[in-house]
Parts: sequence; C-alpha cells; structure tokens
Amino acid sequence: MRKKLTATTIAILEVEESRAYAKLFDTKVTGLGVRKTAKGVASFISGKRPFGSSVAKQITIGSCEDWSIEQARTKARQLVFDFTSPDYVPSQALKAANPTAERTVGLYDELVLS
Repeated sequence: MRKKLTATTIAILEVEESRAYAKLFDTKVTGLGVRKTAKGVASFISGKRPFGSSVAKQITIGSCEDWSIEQARTKARQLVFDFTSPDYVPSQALKAANPTAERTVGLYDELVLS
C-alpha cells in the first residue's frame, strides 16, 4: 500500500493478526517505506532493484523513533541514487570480501593469541 508517510500514518498502521508485519510505502519518495511488526516496532526501509541485479534489495534505514521522516526520505533518495550506479553491485561484493575491524581482531585472537 502507498500513502504519504507522516507520524500519524505510522502510528495508526496496524498489523493483521495473521501476519508478522505490515508495510506502508511513501508516495513522495520511491522506495521508502515503513515496516511495522506485530509487537509495534516500526522501522524505515528502502527497497529497489540495484543496477545489474535481477533481485530487489531491501535495506533497513533505522528505527522510526530514531529517524525523522525527512531524514529517512533523504537517506532513501541517496540509496536509490546508489542503486542506479553501475558500480553498486561490484562495490558491495568488494566491501563484503574485506574483513571488518571486529573480524580482523577476532582472526588475530585466533591465530596469534591462541
């Protein structure tokens, strides 16, 4: 369903009993939406098919408590722009191949300190 996202529309969004969550997408920014769980936790999401990919990707922007609607719209616009870049899929693969600082420390612990 599509509707202009406001604090009120997010607050009154209800999840059907038979479902785990409900989604509502914004009419102002393509790809921006809100996912609300049955427990009442609402998060901003952005989804689009990246350039060169056959599968749509959905990214959680953040909690509706932590992000304003305008901040989420700005972030969603940036994500949509990133998804349209021909370099998006290769750059994500390269990023996934490089270990994070946390993983590097864990490898150091395993190899040197053990």
